[in-house]
Amino acid sequence: QRINILLSVLFVPTILGQGCSQTLQVDRNVMIISSPNYPEKYGKGTQCTWTVNAPTNYNVKLTCTDVELPNVFILGLFGCLGDTVKVSPTGKADFSDASTYCGTDSFTEVSDSNVMTIGLSATKYSKGGKLNCTAQAYFSPCNCGRVGMSPRIVGGTDAKQTDFPSLVAISDITEHDLYCHGTIISPRKVLTAHICVQNRVTSNLFVVVGMQEKKPDGGSPYYSIYMVDSFICKSGDCSKNPDTESDIAILKIKDEFQMNPGVWPACMPFNYRTSTFAGERVQVAGWGQISPSAEQPKKLQKTTFDVIRNTECKRTLGGTQITNSNICTFTNQTYPCGKDSGEGLYYTAENGHIHIVGIIGSFANNCKNLPSVNTRMTSVMDWVVNNSDDGEYCNPNKMYNRG
Repeated sequence: QRINILLSVLFVPTILGQGCSQTLQVDRNVMIISSPNYPEKYGKGTQCTWTVNAPTNYNVKLTCTDVELPNVFILGLFGCLGDTVKVSPTGKADFSDASTYCGTDSFTEVSDSNVMTIGLSATKYSKGGKLNCTAQAYFSPCNCGRVGMSPRIVGGTDAKQTDFPSLVAISDITEHDLYCHGTIISPRKVLTAHICVQNRVTSNLFVVVGMQEKKPDGGSPYYSIYMVDSFICKSGDCSKNPDTESDIAILKIKDEFQMNPGVWPACMPFNYRTSTFAGERVQVAGWGQISPSAEQPKKLQKTTFDVIRNTECKRTLGGTQITNSNICTFTNQTYPCGKDSGEGLYYTAENGHIHIVGIIGSFANNCKNLPSVNTRMTSVMDWVVNNSDDGEYCNPNKMYNRG
């Protein structure tokens, strides 16, 4: 008999007819789950159960590609009456809500929560078969925008960090401060303003997540630092100044974010492509200056901006170029100031999920009681999707999967 040791999981081939049972912990790395004696055939009467647990806030994704489960009837026209694999998406041991598979077709299942139960059952008359699958923790993109799972800006107040779990601070190892902000949109992607990466060296950049206060431990159990792997600018040249239609950049992080109540992606506004948001209110948060002459605050700040019509914005600002690619905000005596660049404008949907609908950038009229000209997310979403080769985004009408 053969013993397979795969990614720290020990699978001991069972004696014919003897049960096998495993409780497994998975993370974002791929774990192999295979039938006894694989790649040889399992024996008749084999009964195996795997209970797979992922970290809290993740799902379990199971992909089975080498499947040979003999069935009594050809092509399974009368269902699965021979060897089967059952998958319970809720982890039920009795498989009362399971999907049942037989034959040779590959399949993929995603759990409803962070646990899944898989059962292999061979009849006592089975000629033997085989099963080889991968399992890993999976973050569902449609879980985006959750907040408060446990409060920079002039006119702001202290913010609760878990109210803005998609917010990151951006820093440079050659400096000693947080000079910009960004918004998590997927396990490895952050949106920010063009100016936040302009003339920067990739290997010097890192993002800080889960930070409540500016101190060594971030004042939060969710505090962590991630190095930047690469970045790209919509303008096509990150060394040059952007125009009002291209003031956005994407950061790619070297290691995936560990999702938790203090680190969580915002949703992109696929449902709001035709909305101007004029008359709506959006929230912002960050560590920007609280007045033109003040230092950055030690605690995370938040405030609310009013979205105004672009026509009103043009009328107030005169010669500033404003297009449909911009979203303007103005609230008297509440405005972006130094080092607020890259902050997201967050809109709360009726279901409570947070969407990033704008980005504060180079045209924000920092520290002036004037309308802020920001990047409108609905105008750049397609560019973001097309330049996120390994991201997934939740669109109610279509799941964008770039990898």
